[in-house]
Amino acid sequence: MEQDKLEREAAKKKAQEGATQQAQTTQLQPSVPAQPVAKKEYTEALIQIRFKDGNTIKATFKPTDPIRTVFGHVALLLGTQNFSLATTFPRKVYKSTDASLDTTTLQQAELVPTGTFIVQ
Repeated sequence: MEQDKLEREAAKKKAQEGATQQAQTTQLQPSVPAQPVAKKEYTEALIQIRFKDGNTIKATFKPTDPIRTVFGHVALLLGTQNFSLATTFPRKVYKSTDASLDTTTLQQAELVPTGTFIVQ
């Protein structure tokens, strides 16, 4: 019995030494540098436009188009410019008198590749 106990302890020490050597070998191996993930460049922005009556339309614009382009599209559909467009999240309301309609692109408003406007 004593001999069996000594053999188990010797095997246990051997296993621990092997694990230590393996851990040291793993640490010495050079790591592969992580490749930076390139942002995908989109050529289209699919915009969903929700109306007060529950109707929804989808239209495709360029990511570089200003929000005024979407505003003009909705104005043609409604026949009036007496409305505002609101994004869902982060919530931002664009009125016809806002200068940001001409200066903010769909990409800057984080509406690329897809986005939603609610007509108010």
